[in-house]
Amino acid sequence: MHLISSLLLFFVFSPMLAYCQAPFSGEQWITLLGKRQATAEASKLLSFIGDNGNPKGIKAIIQDQVITRIEFYNDDNPWGDDIQQFKGMLPKGLSITGTIADAKKKLGDGFEAEGEVSEIYILHKNFELTNVDAYQVSMEFRSGRLTVVTLIYLPGEAAKFDQQGNEVKQGLSGEDMIDLIKKNQYSKILEDLTNAIGPANHEERYLKVFAASGVEVAFGQDMNISRVVFYSGGQATPKGHVPNYGKFVLQLPYGIKFGDSQADVVSKAGPAAGEENGTMYYNDSYTRIFVHFDGGKVSKVELAENKDFKILIPESKPKQPVKKPN
Repeated sequence: MHLISSLLLFFVFSPMLAYCQAPFSGEQWITLLGKRQATAEASKLLSFIGDNGNPKGIKAIIQDQVITRIEFYNDDNPWGDDIQQFKGMLPKGLSITGTIADAKKKLGDGFEAEGEVSEIYILHKNFELTNVDAYQVSMEFRSGRLTVVTLIYLPGEAAKFDQQGNEVKQGLSGEDMIDLIKKNQYSKILEDLTNAIGPANHEERYLKVFAASGVEVAFGQDMNISRVVFYSGGQATPKGHVPNYGKFVLQLPYGIKFGDSQADVVSKAGPAAGEENGTMYYNDSYTRIFVHFDGGKVSKVELAENKDFKILIPESKPKQPVKKPN
């Protein structure tokens, strides 16, 4: 009786033990990308893979002593009879036995697809890795069956994607946005912004609402820009005149991105000048930059006039009388 119970426990828990054998799981695999071969994390990975990772269904690619790719295999694939199914936990909640529909749902909007579903079909999507680098999740299906999941290191590509994998459009820089404050309604930079995001959905004398593009621009009585707000999407517009704000997709000041944590913001912009009710703010010449959070993540960035900014004019010394020669 005890023997039967022991065997049952073995078969029930053996899959869980297989998961535990891997030194990393889930999102931890992503953090290995870009690591140098000599680091402790890379050494742990390479030790786990050993001389031949086929029995564990995993492979790491090292280029110039940096981890550039990690591949997770399914069994019954075209690359080798000895390659077994990877038993660990994959990033993004992906499953090595998942379907194409499952993979699309886990990757979220913005993925790209290549090939034919009935033959070789590849899904891939890029995400921000650090302030500088990005990474790609690539999934190859053959006749609808997932054969390999690959994590690919993309050095220097972070500015093009946020942490959700949404593409960040280039063009106007975050520093350009800072310069909007105190510019008049006919300024070139406001013209460039409106050309990039499209026409306003709603206008009043002192307000322009670009709901679809996630931007609100307010003017003072002198008709100079007094406030600009960039939204992450879903927030209600003033007085409900137009639909909720969409997501602003151009660059934000200091490389900040929607979805960043407070620690992410500090790593990009440095320590804040101050904090008001959980909102961090920075001063940049005429502009005060407010970073608002919802659920611990950046939800909107607001630019306003920095009333503390003063231009210091050095005192001029009185001219000494010029002595005339005798």
